[in-house]
Amino acid sequence: MKTILESRRSVFAFMGGAVLGSTAIAQPRGAAADTAAGAQPPQDIAKALSRNGLFTGSLDTPYPTPTITLAPSASIFSAHLAGAREQKSLLESPANAANIKISNTILRSPGGIAFHQNKANAANTKIIGSSIFSSGYGILANRNGRDSASFLVMGSTVESDTSDAIEWNQPDANCRAYSAIGNFLSAKQGGSEATAGFAVGIAGTQSHITVANQILQARNAAIHLEDAQARGVVVGNAASECMKDGFTAQAGPGGAGDGAIVATNQFNAAGSNAGTGVWNIHDRNGVVRLHAISSNRARGFRTGYWLDGAGIQATENNISLDCRTGLKLGNQAVGLGHWYSQNTANPATLGSLSIGGKLVSQSPVSALIARSGNPAPGGYVKGFLIPLAPSDASQPLTVCPLPTRMAGRLTIMFSSSGQGGMISADIAWNGKELNVSGTVSHFTGTVSVAALRADDGKLTAQLAGSGAVTAGYADFDGIYYQA
Repeated sequence: MKTILESRRSVFAFMGGAVLGSTAIAQPRGAAADTAAGAQPPQDIAKALSRNGLFTGSLDTPYPTPTITLAPSASIFSAHLAGAREQKSLLESPANAANIKISNTILRSPGGIAFHQNKANAANTKIIGSSIFSSGYGILANRNGRDSASFLVMGSTVESDTSDAIEWNQPDANCRAYSAIGNFLSAKQGGSEATAGFAVGIAGTQSHITVANQILQARNAAIHLEDAQARGVVVGNAASECMKDGFTAQAGPGGAGDGAIVATNQFNAAGSNAGTGVWNIHDRNGVVRLHAISSNRARGFRTGYWLDGAGIQATENNISLDCRTGLKLGNQAVGLGHWYSQNTANPATLGSLSIGGKLVSQSPVSALIARSGNPAPGGYVKGFLIPLAPSDASQPLTVCPLPTRMAGRLTIMFSSSGQGGMISADIAWNGKELNVSGTVSHFTGTVSVAALRADDGKLTAQLAGSGAVTAGYADFDGIYYQA
């Protein structure tokens, strides 16, 4: 195919080829591609991609090819670019890049990073509808790219064999407005480095959005924040195979930064009770405070939610499924709201001076809270709602284990042979005596509650009549405290 000359400033693209500056590079397709490849070696195309212009076509390099530094406003669409194992990066963004766009393109980097932004003042970078397969980082925006802004990855497949699928590594770099939206992400099992293996890793970025991504696999946490990141939104992501954790956040060397909005995410553990679904980590640099953590679901982890370190988090309506522990609060940690669980043996573990919200279990539990840390002053939750185990009227109905202290309003409602009743009372347990007052009740049928008692470390309802309690709930609002 012949070279087509155009004016020095023109840019013209046609099927199977591209014009960059004053030169058109025709990239044939089909059977003619192998024949023409020798006339247009990858080095020539790499040079062309470094000019202002546009590329479409195919470039497979089975031998070492220089890393391609893109033109400041390069566009690549409907292309297939494959690097060599000797390359540390396939594509690099230059300093002062503006409006680089990669769309509907396949990038393969068997040697390292598929797309690397590590030069200052890049703006308006977009990777849309593309497929990226890399041995190292799929997409890396690195710390030397200072003062860069507005990077969007959307509707793309990004896979890393050993590192992170997407990594914004920008501590103290004044980088802002980075978004990963609606992608299919995998951080596979090829690596062993403890600080890599995230589907999305974010360090230091100011204003970042991670929304509606399908995370197919993550060796480390599916989504990780650290190093004074700020103004973060992590919403509506679904992580299918978390080998370790779902979401993690920590201060890191750069400091605590802002709490993020972490909402309506689904984190699913791969394997048996490994890691933590949502973990706010307390490290030697401190702890991130005032996350807004709401309406997330964590399934199959050792711990559903672990809020570590002294600090208050804004929490509500989070769910633990098939976890060993639903909620774990570190020393001086506060996580209010409702904490839901199902098939979770231990709804909560409390550190010293910690406060949890209301525990709501779909499944019967033998214990409500466990303790960790120093023995004093202990911690408490602000209530519970749990199902009652069936019981014959001849036996006391177990309501809950008695903690160190307990005070508030308890309501029991149950059914018995299509009938049943309710009893509601103010109760106070001082460790020795149970005081009951302000009782109201209503019963139909043959079973009723005669009294509420402290019985061998348990709060029980003494039943009267004949028949059996077949289903019911115990609903408590108040202080449930364990030293």
